[in-house]
Amino acid sequence: MTLTLMVILGCFLFAELFQLFIRNILSKRRTPYELQYFPLFLMLFFMLYILQKVTLFPPTIEIFLKLGLLYSCIGMGILCCLFFLRYVHYQTYILILNWLNRDDGNRLS
Repeated sequence: MTLTLMVILGCFLFAELFQLFIRNILSKRRTPYELQYFPLFLMLFFMLYILQKVTLFPPTIEIFLKLGLLYSCIGMGILCCLFFLRYVHYQTYILILNWLNRDDGNRLS
């Protein structure tokens, strides 16, 4: 059971580290914000989905797996909304990006 939790957390960590690498490359190319973060959620979704289909986990571990899938789907949905909002109402898009990128001093980064 501990090994399966480590595998699921490993999927999250791998996706996050891969996203840091991809985001640095894409930010240098000046790509939009939502396209910089979309690979994170897409990779996480595919890894967890394949993990769910390949193995049979106990119900307590299955909850974490389904929450991870839900997290990645919601993240992709929010980024798709930002992508479409960019073309519909650009001022709102800029307002949301400024809110997401602000440095409030409470984060760990």
